[in-house]
Amino acid sequence: MLDNQWIQFGAIPAVLAFVAVGLIRLVAGPTVGPRIASTGSGIAILAAYALGRNPGDLLADTTFLLIGGLVAVGLVADLLFQPVRPIMRTLIIAAPLLALIWLTNPQIGGTLSIETAIFGLCFVAIAVITFSFSDFEQTNQTPLVLLAMAALGIGLVLLIAGERLGTSVSLSASTAVAAFFLWNWPKQRFVGGGGLMVGIAAPILLFAGAAAIGGVANRLSLTILILVFFADKVFRLPAFSSRAGKAIEPFVLAGVSALVVLAAVAAAMLTDL
Repeated sequence: MLDNQWIQFGAIPAVLAFVAVGLIRLVAGPTVGPRIASTGSGIAILAAYALGRNPGDLLADTTFLLIGGLVAVGLVADLLFQPVRPIMRTLIIAAPLLALIWLTNPQIGGTLSIETAIFGLCFVAIAVITFSFSDFEQTNQTPLVLLAMAALGIGLVLLIAGERLGTSVSLSASTAVAAFFLWNWPKQRFVGGGGLMVGIAAPILLFAGAAAIGGVANRLSLTILILVFFADKVFRLPAFSSRAGKAIEPFVLAGVSALVVLAAVAAAMLTDL
């Protein structure tokens, strides 16, 4: 049963994330716990990725070390810098950009290649997305919805392309963020912070960027999915003022984002761009 990709990439990280978030909050206490609880989602992605693998091999696995490093950076940021907004914003923006350079290692020579140009576009896109996300208040649930839907879209596009590694990380990230959202709905309990933005947003942006640079997935689809990160700004959503309205607002946003995801999946199936 664990070999089923929907269980491995969906149900398992969701359950692990829900449990890990609660345990971190419980162990860390009422003061520190809510600040670092989101790290549980990143840990769940790591655990789901490691499932069934030889522990010795994981220490030599670049992907495992990269995600683990980003999760650790997110945890340290939440512990030390969460109240210091300029430092937190710098980490949220810089971490995925530096990791993209390290992961793709583009060979930029005297001649401008297609891969180098796409690398530059991905670099700018990630910078803009993370800058936008750094503006949200840490108690705002909008980034949770956008991140979960974007990760789902990226995972599906990479699945269609046969990119199993990126698919596993992206779909695991989507369900892990959804589990964290459940802890915060309808009442906010924990902040997102670095655990969410560095530990989860950064890896999915990295794999989307690497897939676009390497041409292993439909670039048109990945471009369409950028809209998901700005769905709250691009689409005119109704204003909710009542308590019931506030409770359903995230699901309305998810529904709008799902339309973009469907468009990206359709582009991946119908075009070769």
